[in-house]
Amino acid sequence: MPRLAIMGFLSLPFITSCAAPEEHVIDAFLAAVRDSREEVIAGVSMVNLPDADVQSWEIVEVGPESTEPYRLGELNTAFFEAVKAYETKAEEDDRFLNDNQDNALRYQNEIRKNPDHKFTSGSMAEFQKVWEGKLEELKDLESKLQAAEETLKRERELIFMSASIPLKDTFQGEVAVKKVKVSVNGGSGSKTYALTLRKYNIVDSETGVKPMAKWIISEIEG
Repeated sequence: MPRLAIMGFLSLPFITSCAAPEEHVIDAFLAAVRDSREEVIAGVSMVNLPDADVQSWEIVEVGPESTEPYRLGELNTAFFEAVKAYETKAEEDDRFLNDNQDNALRYQNEIRKNPDHKFTSGSMAEFQKVWEGKLEELKDLESKLQAAEETLKRERELIFMSASIPLKDTFQGEVAVKKVKVSVNGGSGSKTYALTLRKYNIVDSETGVKPMAKWIISEIEG
């Protein structure tokens, strides 16, 4: 028979069963989905269950625990490097426009009237080729910047959700990871989901303070 979750996340510290802490988190999460308790869901999971129709569930497989590096410093560096690359390219493009003001103005006027306009010869054809190449390069750097920013933002949210402490550059440690398969029963039948759980085991290298980290759900597949 499925082991049904009947207690919310706030009561987890008082559960005395022999189930592992990560299993309590899954029980709390699925009970919150079943009962539409958004505040509990937001406290234990970064993602939503694809199907909110939950009646009962059973944890069918708990994978081995593995570890990953604590990556906040690395992601901070990647973000600031992406910012620098984008700003450097934007300044370079501004200088190019300033050095080619007449062609830039004519190009702007024609493109405003017809975004698909192509100059076929002379200096304008060369300007368009160079400038539109620069725009593509800048667009690519902008996409990389946005991706780096989103990755950093998500990682910061995961850390805070797990460790419940303001982030500091002096934190060090590692991330515990587990994969858990859960069979969820709803009105339309049962479906198996693979949940990825993380726990940020970090310590402040300056003060020695170690946050009381908890398991959280970072991904759901299925």
